[in-house]
Amino acid sequence: MIFWNQKNRFLTLLGLILISGFLVINLLGFRVAQNSVRSGIVEQGLPLTADTVYSEVQRELLRPVFISKQMAQDIFLRDWVLAGEKDAAQITRYLANIQKQFKTNTCFFISEKSRKYYQSKGTLKVVQESEPRDAWYFRVRKMQADYEISADPDLANRNSMTIFINYKLYDNQGAFLGVTGVGITFNTLDALIKNLESRFGQKVYFTDKLGAIVLASRIHPELRGNIETVQGISSVAKQILSNTQTLERTSYPTSSGMVQVNSRFIPELKWFMWIEQGEARAFAPLQRSLQLNLALSALATVLVLGLTFLTINQYQKRLEKLATVDTLTEANTRSAGEILLTQAHREVLRGVQGCSLLLLDFDDFKTINDTYGHTCGDTVLKEGIALVKSTVRAVDSVIRWGGEEFLVILKNVRLEEASGVAEKIRLRVAHHVFHFEHETLHATLSLGVAQLEGQESIIKAIQRADLALYEAKRTGKNRVCLSSPVLAVRPELT
Repeated sequence: MIFWNQKNRFLTLLGLILISGFLVINLLGFRVAQNSVRSGIVEQGLPLTADTVYSEVQRELLRPVFISKQMAQDIFLRDWVLAGEKDAAQITRYLANIQKQFKTNTCFFISEKSRKYYQSKGTLKVVQESEPRDAWYFRVRKMQADYEISADPDLANRNSMTIFINYKLYDNQGAFLGVTGVGITFNTLDALIKNLESRFGQKVYFTDKLGAIVLASRIHPELRGNIETVQGISSVAKQILSNTQTLERTSYPTSSGMVQVNSRFIPELKWFMWIEQGEARAFAPLQRSLQLNLALSALATVLVLGLTFLTINQYQKRLEKLATVDTLTEANTRSAGEILLTQAHREVLRGVQGCSLLLLDFDDFKTINDTYGHTCGDTVLKEGIALVKSTVRAVDSVIRWGGEEFLVILKNVRLEEASGVAEKIRLRVAHHVFHFEHETLHATLSLGVAQLEGQESIIKAIQRADLALYEAKRTGKNRVCLSSPVLAVRPELT
């Protein structure tokens, strides 16, 4: 009971220390994180996100640029044009295969000679300088660069806004043959924006040079029309739209706190990229993290206390077993045996029917160790005592008294009956075959029997059993001798 109370006090104190420590660490960590977020949004968070978004937009455009370049260098396309564009079905199949293979939204070629607009579904039209919607072709025709990226409605796909990569096609002598390329719809970039917003917890959208919002996620219904009419951001819109050269950093106030803004002009698209992050939104993950950490801390506290309780119990049981049970033979240790002897003596003093003691010793045990080794000796002790324990009752106690000497307490058994039990033990061991590796051997016991008298001390009773054991050894071993009524001192055995 005393140990139990001490254990409870220890576990309570440990629990209070763990809970206090977790609370202090988590709350201090939350406060430090808040301060870090406030200073990091402007200096690190938004610039890093801006660079990442810019890189991913460029990467998203890199694939269709590569596809268009491959088309512009394709021998089939060049040879087909130089052969006079005789079979339109061939170019249609070619464009359809490119579109299918690379999963683009459109794939096209416009011939400089015929001015025909070939598309994966067939010949779409003939481009004309007088047609405003065909002005892009004549612009590309005159430009110095090999390709451009433009955002225009796609006539072949119900005028859906599409990002086109327009790549020039030349013959082997460098003569201009036409323009080829692919197109990806705004839905591709829309999915990219949703992914980026989900990853960084920030608002990402795009406007043209005049501030018209050209691409924004549907989860932001306020981002419609022109940026100069959107509440909040309108206060800094003109400042940002006037800067197409450098990264712009600014902020504007709202009812829930300051909102930090980062913007960058993307010359490939002639768009502004806008990234916003409010402090309240940035703190939300920290609050969720704090709640999660507190829950995990509580779980950790419970687990630590549970494991500590189990460990203490386990070690307590191990210590108790080490103190009371011999690890080799699983007999009681001498210290535990002394307690059992005291209890048995008290019962005798209370008038309980007699109690007898058997003191037994393995004969010639040193010879077994010297001949077969100590491991074999351990096997003989372990198996021999197992036979002894299976012979006596469960209420009886087997004690390792020292070395190969063991003491058996037979409760409520007088001397004559104890003599019979001793003889039964002797015979069982004598007839047992001990197996060790490839060897077989026999071992015998000598036993001394004494009845525990109420008026004598435990020491005297054991001395009488010891004297009887000596007598069994002296008279030939492998036998049982009863104690003499006259106490004598046991000579040294040789």
